[in-house]
Amino acid sequence: MPVITFQDFGLGKDLRKGASVSDANRLRELKNGYVTTGKAIRKRPGTTLIARLETGTFGLVPALGKLNTFTESGSITHANALLTAHQVAGSNVNPASFTGSGLNDLTSGGSYTPAGAASFTVIIDAKVTGSITKYEELNKGSITAMASAGATTTTITSNAHGLSNGNFVTITGTNSYNGTFTISGVATNTFVITDTFVADDAAGTWELSVNPLANTTTVTSASHGLSNGNEVSITGTSGYNGVFAISNVATNTFVISKIFTADDAAGTWEKSPNTFKWKKDSGSFTAGVAITGSAQNLQEGVQVTFESNFGHTLNDQWVVNIGSAVVVNKIHYGDVFNGYIYVVVEYSNGSILHHYLDGSTVTKITDANCPQTKAAVKIENKIWAINGDNVRFSATGNPRDWTASQDAGFLPVGLKQRGADESLALGQYQVNKLVVFFKDGAQLWTVDPDPANHAFTQLLPGSSTSYHRGITNLFQDLYFLSDFGFRSISEAALTGNQAEFDIGSPIDSVIQALLPISSTHTPQAVFNPRLGQYLIAIGQSIYAFTFSRTAKISAWSEYTFPWVISDIAVLNSEVYLRSGDNVYQLDDECNYDAKETGKAITVMASGGTGITTITSAAHGRANGDEVTISGTTSYNGVFTISNVATNTFTIPTAFVANDATGTYIAGTPFQFEMIMSFFDSKRPSIQKLWLGVDTVATGTASLSFRFDPRDLTLETDPIDLTGDTRPGDLVPVEITSTNLAPVIKNNRNELFQLDAISLVYENLTTS
Repeated sequence: MPVITFQDFGLGKDLRKGASVSDANRLRELKNGYVTTGKAIRKRPGTTLIARLETGTFGLVPALGKLNTFTESGSITHANALLTAHQVAGSNVNPASFTGSGLNDLTSGGSYTPAGAASFTVIIDAKVTGSITKYEELNKGSITAMASAGATTTTITSNAHGLSNGNFVTITGTNSYNGTFTISGVATNTFVITDTFVADDAAGTWELSVNPLANTTTVTSASHGLSNGNEVSITGTSGYNGVFAISNVATNTFVISKIFTADDAAGTWEKSPNTFKWKKDSGSFTAGVAITGSAQNLQEGVQVTFESNFGHTLNDQWVVNIGSAVVVNKIHYGDVFNGYIYVVVEYSNGSILHHYLDGSTVTKITDANCPQTKAAVKIENKIWAINGDNVRFSATGNPRDWTASQDAGFLPVGLKQRGADESLALGQYQVNKLVVFFKDGAQLWTVDPDPANHAFTQLLPGSSTSYHRGITNLFQDLYFLSDFGFRSISEAALTGNQAEFDIGSPIDSVIQALLPISSTHTPQAVFNPRLGQYLIAIGQSIYAFTFSRTAKISAWSEYTFPWVISDIAVLNSEVYLRSGDNVYQLDDECNYDAKETGKAITVMASGGTGITTITSAAHGRANGDEVTISGTTSYNGVFTISNVATNTFTIPTAFVANDATGTYIAGTPFQFEMIMSFFDSKRPSIQKLWLGVDTVATGTASLSFRFDPRDLTLETDPIDLTGDTRPGDLVPVEITSTNLAPVIKNNRNELFQLDAISLVYENLTTS
């Protein structure tokens, strides 16, 4: 009789083909299990509860040998010494809301010091503008008269020449006065040269020899009211648009640093800065406040920052609402920098701040050039953060400094992008490669401590992601959750070029059904070194990709949990999960979820016929959990609990007496499930009598069979298989069908591993 044996499960869950045409070693489902390096299937690790955290903290960042949490205010000490809480003060100043039609460039910040809510109104109240009527070059002029000024001097007449005492001028086109002179006796229309008067040529020109107005243009604007050093923005011209610091101011003219080309005789100027007025609640306005471009204090710790000093529209308005309280809401990034933690924090009011916990009283980064955005990464002794159409980076070795000349700065990534130019996420590829993700692709940059060595490497079309926490490194590749499924960036072996690879295609249909993922369940990825896995937590699931080039494994599976995962972290090769205020460890020795040991029992009481009520203070259990009780007189054993309240639950055993003692191990059972594809022995039209099955396994499995790929609800009654059945007789199954798909489950408190399964069959018809 023919026998088919399946013992290579290295492809894991793969839904790219239909169930009836797939290789049987490509699983239709692998839930709460994974593929080992021996290509066997093993039940996933359970979870042990290691801490019920004190309230008020968020996040789980592995750093400096600890699991680190964060709180907005106060001091919190965790009972479990593995966890450390840090204060990262935020702001109860909400983002500003804009009403107007002009430039919306105001951001709000600071920390409102009084208690209670408030509202601040900011309005553009003044801007100075003027019309331009003429552009001219004033480094030379015409001479209209000469006259004696004394024995060896001559007075030169040149209308409105604009010269000053001590200027050097070169005169040409005269009969007797050509040459270079240091002028004196300057009046509005005349100046004096040291040269003997001969006659009035009434002709010639002069030009500044050492010209302080070289490469400049004189602008005429009647009664402009400007002063030397003022900054103006000129618009509406052909050749003079731009921002300039003006000089050589006269009543109707000023000079800009722009080479004269022609007289446009048009355009307008706007003085920098515009000014604004502000008030708190219904109070009176403080008016005429000049915009500085930096953070400006209003009152009681509230700050506003304008990105531009000019270009606004009169009466444009912003309202800044103050919340009565703010708390940490989410941690977007955390890492160690120079022995201290750098962390990106989102608060309940929507604000995002970067913090550096280096012992400074103020932990937040106050440099105005720090983007204060979600996505960040540490590469080459710098912190990098997205900033619209560019990526900013800190000074080398100093994450508080985002301004230092020739050390901090930005990459103009938007200029390299062919489509959408707003950066969304960052990743590190290999040692010194920065990956910048966009909506429709990615860029690869080589970066260095010295900004002069930064270099664009290549575009990666299609490598897009909106999930900045779903990026991590697996060996030499970069893995991420794109907007279409799981992908990786890997170096092509032959070309040496980086390319995007579709590692998630076996489960694209599953993941795409989840996309887009709400901000409530932000995907978070880590590398599990113990099992060589890319793990990404989404809601109550972890999608696990087990990869080994040596063992030729690239297998997907799904871990499910009875609670939402808010954070995932790896510390000292151990994987930790946070859900609410509970922290769990993935535990190879555990076959429960939320396992707790040594829980104390203080009271037993009757809960009715055949039922005993157990009292255990703040036990944290749920209906359906399993407990193993020991140390009592009458209640030792394994029970599934029900009727759960804060301090009590019931077990299905008759009450005898109040032992008032004992302990228990508790946990939530979870089910391992493996569904294979349909096997037809490559003879799909032939009816077969399936006679028996053998397994090589550790633990006990519930085994049933699907026998009709057209109706997956049809399934045989389950049978139990324990351990290695090969030494004995076949376990009979006696099913008649053209093909067959085994379904294997385990929800026991035990390790389960399947190494091989064999099916024995007989063809009933001939082809």
